[in-house]
Amino acid sequence: MLICPNCFEIFPELWPIPCPKCKTKAVPTDLSIIGVVERLIKLGFNVSYSCCYTDDENVGKTTKIRIEFTKNYPPTLFQDLPYDWFVYEDVDIASETYKRFTALGCAYWHPRKIAAMMWLTLTAELL
Repeated sequence: MLICPNCFEIFPELWPIPCPKCKTKAVPTDLSIIGVVERLIKLGFNVSYSCCYTDDENVGKTTKIRIEFTKNYPPTLFQDLPYDWFVYEDVDIASETYKRFTALGCAYWHPRKIAAMMWLTLTAELL
């Protein structure tokens, strides 16, 4: 999925970038965290990429979320995140700019009987 950070239109991944409505570069995201990404954008954060996926392991599932920003924000901005979220600095090697940026991450293990969507909904409400 893609979300336009300007008009918040949502497009399938095959849709051309930029947004055809307002010509802003769309941001890759996952449908299950689109509300979190939209909220971060509305709060003034420049989101460049986000993803959410679940690995199925023998003892249960692990849901992982990653949200990357275009800027390197001070970690103090994120000091009130829920306990299972973390902030880290990364470097853009793919584009060969080697620009540093801030990213948020979360990895949550849950036994097979706990639904991942319940956890994602709770986390989205906390942000």
